Amino acid sequence: MQNLCLKSRTLTDQGEKKLVMDMTGKQRRIFAPEMFFVDDKDGGHWYIYYCADVLNYEKDYPETAAQYRRGDEMHIACCIRSKTDDPMGEYEDVGPLYCGEDGVILGANDITMMEYDGSLFLVWGTLGANQPAGPAIVEMDTPDSVTKRQGYASHRRRRRTQSIEKCRRRPVYHHV
Repeated sequence: MQNLCLKSRTLTDQGEKKLVMDMTGKQRRIFAPEMFFVDDKDGGHWYIYYCADVLNYEKDYPETAAQYRRGDEMHIACCIRSKTDDPMGEYEDVGPLYCGEDGVILGANDITMMEYDGSLFLVWGTLGANQPAGPAIVEMDTPDSVTKRQGYASHRRRRRTQSIEKCRRRPVYHHV
């Protein structure tokens, strides 16, 4: 699977294209890559966070596999990092990120990164039967490393039902 980075003066012109990731044979179904510049300890790099089916987890990512076991889901969070501060330059494969619990990497989809109060966080949609449905979040150690256990947004049925009932009782207004 290959992904390109495009540089253009307008949104309608594709402009210059650069291959930044060729995961043929390692990953497939790469979903929703998002690109962020982080001013890190090395002067700043571009990070592309995405979710993909990792085909040969233990073989292709032995360091990560030695630390974290992969759960039942193949579709997990991954990252690549630019080697310089140039978004059109070369990238290195950081590999799977620990988005999981108790040493097990769990399924993830549509991942994004955000900064809040000086800390970086990953946020994604959960996948699989072993997780509550909905968004998960984890604080990052560095822009390409996570060692903490993920957290979930609260999904209490009673609160959700009460919120739906409150919405049904409110009048609906439309702007014409």
